[in-house]
Amino acid sequence: MTMCFWNGAIVPLDEVAISPYDLGFLRAYAVYEGILAIDGEPFHFDDHYERLRASAHTLHLALPYTSEQLLFAMRELLRQNSFIEGRATVRVLVTGGPAHHGIDYETGNETCIVLAEPAVVHNLRYYEAGGSLMLHEFQRSLPTCKTVEYALPVSLQQERIASGAAEILYHTHGELRECSTANIFIIKNGVIATPNEQVLFGITRKVVIELACELGYRVEERAVMLEELSNADEVFITSSFRDVMPITAVGTIPVADGAVGAITKKIMQAFQEKLR
Repeated sequence: MTMCFWNGAIVPLDEVAISPYDLGFLRAYAVYEGILAIDGEPFHFDDHYERLRASAHTLHLALPYTSEQLLFAMRELLRQNSFIEGRATVRVLVTGGPAHHGIDYETGNETCIVLAEPAVVHNLRYYEAGGSLMLHEFQRSLPTCKTVEYALPVSLQQERIASGAAEILYHTHGELRECSTANIFIIKNGVIATPNEQVLFGITRKVVIELACELGYRVEERAVMLEELSNADEVFITSSFRDVMPITAVGTIPVADGAVGAITKKIMQAFQEKLR
């Protein structure tokens, strides 16, 4: 029986009943976090909770639980679902709860759900030979918040799958932004660059920047132009459920010689050692 954390208690998933008047359902008024768990322990939980808190603050949405309460709930949920060895996926969702007149949010009425699931398994060939990106011009309306605003990427999944792409890369006004569920890095002449404007700052992004600096590489957080992709020596993306994934093509155009680069391999190895 699959268990979840729902409004203060761990209960069977099939017992959860969300009001059709919930603001998360009616108005997409909700914040979200996806967290990797290793051997029953959420990875970089404090960073995830701080981002959840910041996202909720931007929406004027109250978090019903402290970081200590939520961490305790996650650990217990992972234990009860037998995810105490290896990788698992934890998803946290906080909504405005049932609304008055379909739009009025009342503090203290929030809905909170935490789900624990088997880890997402990506195609191994993406890590061995690299994946490709599908370009799409788009800018999220609240880019620094992790909300449930995923209508566009959901609508593009069939096109992405048909193209064989691993991810969808957003760009706007000639600048790279982010992928639908990941951050992007490009490498040129040994220098690593990643967009720092109008994007969500990923937790894996943060860890990778720290690791790259420890390895002696220069990392630039700056505006990255779309045209830089065609001249990049290496490209990779990062996310909680992808770790570090090399990118060897954008559409049908290969990145450099189309092989996974040496720097990307070093960062991939460093990140796996960090997880261990």
